[in-house]
Amino acid sequence: MARLYFYLWFVLKLTLVTGQSANYVLKGREAVLTPAVNKPPDEILWKHNGDKVIQFEGADDRVFEPYQGRVSLSRDTAKLTIADITYEDSGVYELDIISSERLRRSQYMLKVLDEVSKPVIRCEMNSTKQNSAITSATLSCSSPSNTPEALTFIWSLEGQSELGQTLPIALGNGHDDITYSCTANNPLQKETSTFKAKDCYTAEETQQHLSIVLPIVIVSIILLAVGVFFIICWYRRKRATLLLFCLHFL
Repeated sequence: MARLYFYLWFVLKLTLVTGQSANYVLKGREAVLTPAVNKPPDEILWKHNGDKVIQFEGADDRVFEPYQGRVSLSRDTAKLTIADITYEDSGVYELDIISSERLRRSQYMLKVLDEVSKPVIRCEMNSTKQNSAITSATLSCSSPSNTPEALTFIWSLEGQSELGQTLPIALGNGHDDITYSCTANNPLQKETSTFKAKDCYTAEETQQHLSIVLPIVIVSIILLAVGVFFIICWYRRKRATLLLFCLHFL
């Protein structure tokens, strides 16, 4: 009987369970989770990934670790405000409110994102050659982020767009004067960079120059290190010889 009574009580009290809704916020900013509440609840409980965040039971608010000093609660609307958001604050937030002896439960998905960095566009010349001239290349677009899964990349050219981090392009003749733009964006921000096709030749020349200069620099560093090592050894040996000479006359 006790188990049946509890089951009937639970069915009567749990009147509404809503699904998750996506909420995005930039790291370091303030997140606000606003439920749809018609009148001030009698009791409020917010949880994050199953752990208690803040609780109101008709008297004072009780804030749990690690949210002390970072969260505030509106007792009239059950709105939760979280300051100085970190990556660890991402996850599922669950709200239980009791009003007129009825329990209402809702869930909210919070995702903390990085600010979008200005994209970096690089060009890689393709190996296929015709008449000793490279006629195609591949552009790649990247934007450093701790939340790369939230980023999308869009290439734009003369009113057309293409989704993806890479874009094959043609070179030579009039193609060299074409300017391409890449936009990196997440649900809250976006940044755009541009790249002119003819700059691929500069990038290729720089890469060839580095392939020649870099080995020379490495060899020079090794020779310098070897030279310093022998000088130190010679200096220590000279000091040891001088010490033995002095001890001989004492």
